[in-house]
Amino acid sequence: MTAHRDSPGWLHLKAVQRIWLDRLASAWVVVVLVLCWLPRRMLPEGETTSHIRIPHLDKAIHFSMFFLISTLWLWGRPTRTRLLWVLIGGLALAVVSELGQDLPMIGREASVLDGLADLMGLAVGAGLACLIDRPGREPR
Repeated sequence: MTAHRDSPGWLHLKAVQRIWLDRLASAWVVVVLVLCWLPRRMLPEGETTSHIRIPHLDKAIHFSMFFLISTLWLWGRPTRTRLLWVLIGGLALAVVSELGQDLPMIGREASVLDGLADLMGLAVGAGLACLIDRPGREPR
């Protein structure tokens, strides 16, 4: 037997779920910053996996990291206000993560194309989260 969506048990479950999603999203932001700011000497050379060359692999990675950021932050609560904050925060994170790569101790170069991949991932993830989990939609 499951709790009705307006019962105190259901509301508590949703609140706990939101807390854990926020924690997971926060942790993922930290992981993204760590990955973006790894010094060059800690990164593998070239864009290869096994012995297969994958063109623009770094762009796909940037897209995926920011796709997951927006999806995690919006999952279960894609309100307009939250969407606006996720997009503003994601834009700021994309800029900061790219500018941080230009620091001498990091030894990497900031890339406008990486930033665009970040923003595309952010937008696609936000759009998908809003389409799948619209407010007012009946729970399954």
